[in-house]
Amino acid sequence: MNIAILVGGLLIGATYGYIAQRGAFCLNSGFRFVVTRRDFTKVKALGVALAVQMIAVPVLFAAGLAHPTFPAFFPVGAILGGLLFGAAMYWTVGCAAGVWFKSGAGSVGAMVATVGMALGATAFEAGPLRGVRDAIHNLGGAVSFEPTALGVPLWALTVPIGLVLLVLLWRTQSSTAGAWTWRRTGLLLGLVGIVAWPLSMLAGRDFGMAAVPGTVEAVKFVSGNPVSLRGFGGWDILFVFGLPLGAFIAARREGTITASVPNATGLMKALVGGVGLGVGASLAAGCTVGHGLTGIPLLAPGSIVTMVAIFAGSALTGFYTLTRERNAPQVAQPTDCSGVPFPRGAKNLSSSCGDSPAVVKPAPQNNGAATNPGAKTITIIIQNPPYKGDNKAWHGLRFAGASIAEGMNVHVHLLDDGVEVGKRGQKPPDGAVNLEELLKELMEYGLEVNACGLALDGCKLTESEMISGINRGSMKTLASWVNSSDLLVTF
Repeated sequence: MNIAILVGGLLIGATYGYIAQRGAFCLNSGFRFVVTRRDFTKVKALGVALAVQMIAVPVLFAAGLAHPTFPAFFPVGAILGGLLFGAAMYWTVGCAAGVWFKSGAGSVGAMVATVGMALGATAFEAGPLRGVRDAIHNLGGAVSFEPTALGVPLWALTVPIGLVLLVLLWRTQSSTAGAWTWRRTGLLLGLVGIVAWPLSMLAGRDFGMAAVPGTVEAVKFVSGNPVSLRGFGGWDILFVFGLPLGAFIAARREGTITASVPNATGLMKALVGGVGLGVGASLAAGCTVGHGLTGIPLLAPGSIVTMVAIFAGSALTGFYTLTRERNAPQVAQPTDCSGVPFPRGAKNLSSSCGDSPAVVKPAPQNNGAATNPGAKTITIIIQNPPYKGDNKAWHGLRFAGASIAEGMNVHVHLLDDGVEVGKRGQKPPDGAVNLEELLKELMEYGLEVNACGLALDGCKLTESEMISGINRGSMKTLASWVNSSDLLVTF
């Protein structure tokens, strides 16, 4: 077989990895943020990718440019595997494609999670635990129903749904994740998903994108076992190898890549969570790529059930996070001079008041919600660097905390030297509040932060050097925030 045909898998994988890195697209945070922050940004990107494929992929089938294959559906395996997969993402901090592409951006935890996923999936797909997988699949048997069994062409079902979904999503407010808007990320992912079908057909593989087959085949290849060049095999290996390659290119475009190494506990969680991803994907006969991005556009029943289960598993961990925060022991909560309480990270905010002791009040109950329906929205611009004599950056974050405590929706845009406020590894002067820790805490309470991309470049800062969760912004994103805000304040 012509090697150029197999390289199509590498091209698709690298493009996916590049888009995912630039658009911060991972369904771990995408699903969890729906619960913990009421943030639908990444789910909207997923919706656009699905809608675009619903419109175009069945047309490819009708034109003979690709042949449809529906993912297998084992009801018990889909539910149990989906729940396990969704819950395991909490420890890996990534989905199946997520841990692959994040490895290329320097995340050592993602690398460990990828190894765990490979071990778990291989053990259940082709190893000693395959019998366990088969036994679970046999509990409910396999369901062979496909939408085409209704006697209606697939395109007649998917195209109207895709058009309606695309129109509804496009009418909602645009927002960013990573360096891109969800519209751009979703549209590009959808286009990659479309192109994957005819390219993989050239390799004798009648399917779109999938992360688990290539992960298992990679283990076989590394262990010296033969790998098929036709069908599921070589194309899939190159696809998953392309994911970190594309992310690496995207990360290098943003600046120097800095390795992110979690502590020993974090590494162990990543490994165990990775095993959970692999086992869950094996039981469910697919993951967030094979089922989510490829199966759902075909209205495959197994893909729909599996993705609902994955979301449920992710939601459970999200509710666990919120419950743990609510049930945490209450400590004396510091307040501003006015007596308004701040989140825990603001423990030193009252140190400059110089008046009567602060009144102790319970912590604000936002618990990470990014949006309070009906509440006012405020945009805060911070232009000054941290730990400067005038303390404007500190006061800007104090004001952000007070606004959150008042129930407002708060955006912070870091501009000029203010981008230094979002830098990781800050070493504040003696007696000064650690603005890095304060900013992290406020972000847990729903604060959304962008750092001006031009200012980042001017300060020679890369996104990998910034606090996790801070997005690369622009004047366009700032203008969008200001347009939707009730108040604008500059520090």
